[in-house]
Amino acid sequence: MADQVVNAGISLTAPFWFFEDQLVRCYVPLDPSEYGQCENKVCEVFRRVIVHSYGVPLIICAVPVALIGHVLMELGRCLGASEIQHLVGTLPEKAVEAPKILHLNTCMFPGSLSLHFGGMSPASSRVEALVEWIVDQDADIVMLSEVCDLIAGKLEEALSKYYAHFYSKIGVKPFGMGASLFVASRIPPKRMEFTEFAVRAEGIQKHMKRGFVKIELADMVLFFTHLHPDDAKEDEEMREAQFKEIKQAIEVVPGGKTVFLVGDLNTDYRQNNFLERHELTWISPVEGEDVEEGEFKDYILSGSGKVDDFVVSYLGTKGLSDHPGVLVAPC
Repeated sequence: MADQVVNAGISLTAPFWFFEDQLVRCYVPLDPSEYGQCENKVCEVFRRVIVHSYGVPLIICAVPVALIGHVLMELGRCLGASEIQHLVGTLPEKAVEAPKILHLNTCMFPGSLSLHFGGMSPASSRVEALVEWIVDQDADIVMLSEVCDLIAGKLEEALSKYYAHFYSKIGVKPFGMGASLFVASRIPPKRMEFTEFAVRAEGIQKHMKRGFVKIELADMVLFFTHLHPDDAKEDEEMREAQFKEIKQAIEVVPGGKTVFLVGDLNTDYRQNNFLERHELTWISPVEGEDVEEGEFKDYILSGSGKVDDFVVSYLGTKGLSDHPGVLVAPC
């Protein structure tokens, strides 16, 4: 019941973000190759005039509807809504000893936020291509960062026949942004839980609910997170505090299990003896593969276990995201 209330609230925010995106598109530079614009500039100008004429009154009407949606989300939270919503896909479960694990920061925010924070076209316009890209990688477990709650349902529907379990709407935050983490798996986890970071950010980031997901498999434990961004000293201190919370959770994992930390860590592992201080291992990419600068913040670390049994590949995304994909697979 509580989860249904939360989902109803999320749905009520959709009109606002749709009209907000349409209006923002009226002000970006004319360029047929950018942000889902019409190929013909004359048609694009005409579209903008029409959209602007109806978009302003409609977004004004959508504001109170969105506010009601956030109230419902808060009500659902008070009623005990799940921190992770689980949906069963149509693919039968699969037992895999050494799974292939895929991560991508998708930059799929609601409305025009993908443009503002990543220079990307609207999330809704990239869903179909993202699904094709995920299917091509054939990973057993898929972990996606920056997947807004409105997009999660579309991904679940499109990937239903390829995965047995979906975990989304993780750490929903009324009047803010949830953790925006998404997991699809062919393997049934023994246990999955979300832990919100105890340390709290300031500024605009305080409206984001950050934490980490712990996924327990038969012989493996995965930690999935998206750490605090930006490069000021206080931002580095915030990430360090968040990392310590994850490290404490890693330290209590029973011996003998392979442990991976996956996600957008917003930290260059080459600086300040990062790996040595946290006693983690960076899994090198396959021999001969170039590692671009952006790939030093999205990667997979090992806390313990059979590290030598796995290899990492960095994957191009053909403009799907402003981040690379990272795939860890058995040798």
